[in-house]
Amino acid sequence: MKNIIIASSFIILCLLSHSVVSETLRISPEQLKQQLSDKNIIILDARSTADYLAGHIRGALSFPVNLTYKNKKINGTINQPTIIQQYFRSRGITKMSQLIVYDNGEIVDAARLVWGLEVYGLTNIKILGHGFDDWLNKAY
Repeated sequence: MKNIIIASSFIILCLLSHSVVSETLRISPEQLKQQLSDKNIIILDARSTADYLAGHIRGALSFPVNLTYKNKKINGTINQPTIIQQYFRSRGITKMSQLIVYDNGEIVDAARLVWGLEVYGLTNIKILGHGFDDWLNKAY
């Protein structure tokens, strides 16, 4: 029962996340465009690998949100830190990294990834407002 309540709360949070994400956690497409040349920024694409390969923001790394799940179909618990740390290290992600996360614009996968990154100890994270679809529409 406790797991159902926790899972339900998380789903509701994700569904509402677009309207409740603090502006301090967001970065606009315009702001990101201006910062693309900043070598301290690491952009993470939370969409599927197939979506990433079909097109992504220049310089973004593929980090499908499913990498954070131990078993999404059973209970959505998060993967062990040692599994994810290997991924971080191989891509130069450290606790000091400035991360920008995006998904297709629904903010659900981006919110889950941000939450997972925070569980893993990373805190300097922003979500791209309106996601990749808006980025494409703005022709950046």
